[in-house]
This record gives sequence, C-alpha cells and structure tokens, in this order.
Amino acid sequence: MTKDKNQIQDDALKAIGSLRKAGVVASMGTGKCLLGLKHMTNLYHDNISFLIVAPQKTIQQSWIDDANKFGYSYLLEHISFSTYTSLNKHNVNNYDAVYLDKYLSITI
Repeated sequence: MTKDKNQIQDDALKAIGSLRKAGVVASMGTGKCLLGLKHMTNLYHDNISFLIVAPQKTIQQSWIDDANKFGYSYLLEHISFSTYTSLNKHNVNNYDAVYLDKYLSITI
C-alpha cells in the first residue's frame, strides 16, 4: 500500500503533535516544507517566532512559495531564515521553534 503525500504529512503531524523537539525523516517529494508549515500552525500565536535553517538560500524560496500556495502566508511575518553557515549569527533560544531543512530531516 502506497501512501499519498497528504497521508504521510497527516501521520507525521499526528506523531509529533505540538512537540517542540522532534525529527521527521521523509523522502524527497513528500512535502516536508508543507509539513513544517502545518506544524507551525499547531504552535501559532500572534507573538511566535520561527527559524528555518537550510544549507542554501534558494531553499528558503520553497518555504515561501508553499506558504503562499497553501494559505499559510500569515506565518511568513513570524519566520526568519538562515543557512547552516550563518547559523552562528542567530541565537536559536530567541525562537519558539527551529526547523532544520535538508539535513537528513526536518527537526522541529
């Protein structure tokens, strides 16, 4: 039985719920950016702050595109982006959740 993207995302969201420390490993094309955005909605409040860390700046655009495409654009004002090389410029303790993208998994 093959699961579709939505089922994979739903299963992952059920498993991690509103946890602030969790890891999700999913293969390419399963919608990890969208999964991260959906998870952000579980934590969302007006003053929340998220950090997305990726190896390249170009990956940031995938998060922005998915937020706009799937109705999560309201989250963008709460999201900061960094690359792994520039992570030392951010105090991760200033964020409510940090998402590590393209580093084997998304760590929430």
